[in-house]
Amino acid sequence: MQIGGYQYDANGNMTCRTENGSTFNQMYKVENRLSDVQLLTAGSSCPLVDTSAPTQNIAAEWSFAYDGDGNKTTQVYMTGGNSTTTLYFMAGAYEVTGSSVKKYYSFASMTIAANDGSGLKYLLTDQLGSAVAIANSDGSLASQQRYMPFGQVRTDVGPITQTDFGFTGQRANSYINLLDYHSRFMDPGISQFKLAGLPRSQDLMRRSTKEHT
Repeated sequence: MQIGGYQYDANGNMTCRTENGSTFNQMYKVENRLSDVQLLTAGSSCPLVDTSAPTQNIAAEWSFAYDGDGNKTTQVYMTGGNSTTTLYFMAGAYEVTGSSVKKYYSFASMTIAANDGSGLKYLLTDQLGSAVAIANSDGSLASQQRYMPFGQVRTDVGPITQTDFGFTGQRANSYINLLDYHSRFMDPGISQFKLAGLPRSQDLMRRSTKEHT
């Protein structure tokens, strides 16, 4: 992967990244959660950090909303004047895009199966919990994929197309080249999270829990 350029705001959040010729402008909510990602047209630059200048030449945009636990509840994809909204219920176990519904089934905190209306599919995982294969309800292999050390999908095997659950069991947002770790997104190409730390409210809660256990 060719490493490009990166910009950060005063909180340490990555606000702009250029990788493999694609430039993404990234915006955050008050709790430092990623709220918008804009794919800019070729040759365009991100606005200066910590300014209110509007972004120009947007090819596509993704907006995200979250619940109090940092789980993504809504994703809106916009391009060419059209938009597509995906709703996530029960921490992503029930997913609705238009008239399409996808259900996920879990056991021992691991996602083990999915059904998008075409039949039950089983997620086969490795020792890290990464989805490495999808099996049909009769046990036959539907697809498989493998990963680089920090989550990039190898090009010599696969890919899996039946689900976006991937590396370490997290959702892979391949369209923006990020892995969704709930409160934070990670760039597998440079093995870095998009923000410097957890939202302060969650950080304090975790510290308090640790101190009282």
